[in-house]
Amino acid sequence: MWARRLGRVGRVMIASGVLILLFVAYQLYGTGLAEARAQDDLSSSFEDRQALLADALDLDPSTVEASPSTTNTPTAPTGATTTTAPLPTPDTTPTTASVLPLLTPEAVDALYPADGEVLGRLFIPAIGVDKFFVEGTSVGDLKKGPGHYRSSPLPGQPGNASIAGHRTTWGQPFHDVDKLQPGDDIVVETLQGIFTYRVMAQDDGEGGELGHHIVTPRQIEVLNDFDDNRLTLTACHPKFSARQRIIVVAELVGEPALSVPRSVADDADDKLGADEANQGDTTDTTDLGAVTSDDAPDGDGTSEVASSESITAAPNLDEGLGWDRSALPIAIIWGLIAGAIWFATWWISRPREGWRRAAPYGLGGPVFFIALWFCFVGLDQFLPAY
Repeated sequence: MWARRLGRVGRVMIASGVLILLFVAYQLYGTGLAEARAQDDLSSSFEDRQALLADALDLDPSTVEASPSTTNTPTAPTGATTTTAPLPTPDTTPTTASVLPLLTPEAVDALYPADGEVLGRLFIPAIGVDKFFVEGTSVGDLKKGPGHYRSSPLPGQPGNASIAGHRTTWGQPFHDVDKLQPGDDIVVETLQGIFTYRVMAQDDGEGGELGHHIVTPRQIEVLNDFDDNRLTLTACHPKFSARQRIIVVAELVGEPALSVPRSVADDADDKLGADEANQGDTTDTTDLGAVTSDDAPDGDGTSEVASSESITAAPNLDEGLGWDRSALPIAIIWGLIAGAIWFATWWISRPREGWRRAAPYGLGGPVFFIALWFCFVGLDQFLPAY
């Protein structure tokens, strides 16, 4: 009797271990498949947004792929996961901001998409990163790829542009950022152009230099404006943990693009809505708070319009990790459904022998794994994603 009980306990423990391993596999590989599908969608969306900006500016679509801030030609990243267009090559095309005397509200809206929508493309040749990144750093945003902090300017604009990404789940775009060395290039493509940043050296505490430094999640000052033009990458550290954050800082090579604050888009939309209410479709878009050529950056990389209130308060570096408690009941329900399916399959197969015993598993197995998948989706939303 004791042997029978011990056997049952052993089988339960083995089954539990298998389920845990399956969940780990889902987090490492299943989430990557979902992120890959999202990246394909972002690729198409980025092309659509380029066409949208071209229409808003009444330009040839090729002109929205503006010149980078440097004449250096970046090389295509090795082992890139995105199989879309090749790495953009700098040319002498003028930047979008310098092409027109003003940016209409439609053009500004194209520059600032809604949360979760594609904002640009990120290349880090040294570690093989080629990812489209989105606006926002919420849990849902970072499932699609790296996310741009709304509190920071757009990459290429003056100031501290900041991007967050996962290291071990959801495509792990920043898995190897700890391998970046001072001087490595980070290339960013947005609707304003192609911009090259160069990784800045950080003191390793022993007289040497690293391409990163480590902070706590509360040290949000890394997202502050440091009166220069930089790109800050943030991710969890160490891998498979959210105890700390790894920070990579890179300086912009060359001059920044025109700074177009979010407040311009918001004010323009508000004024456009008010004018349309009063005047119908006869609104004059030349007086909608649009950015004119007079707002172009000065020699020091700043602009008068950039001094307006253009960003929100910096978020906590824990944003985007997860801990969605509302997802736990859903995960439990799907787990119970999966368990019921497996028990029913086992019960039906008991009196049978040979292939007849295996037949119920052939039918119930796929249904069980579908229910288990949805259980894992809920658990992943409840637990932090590193």
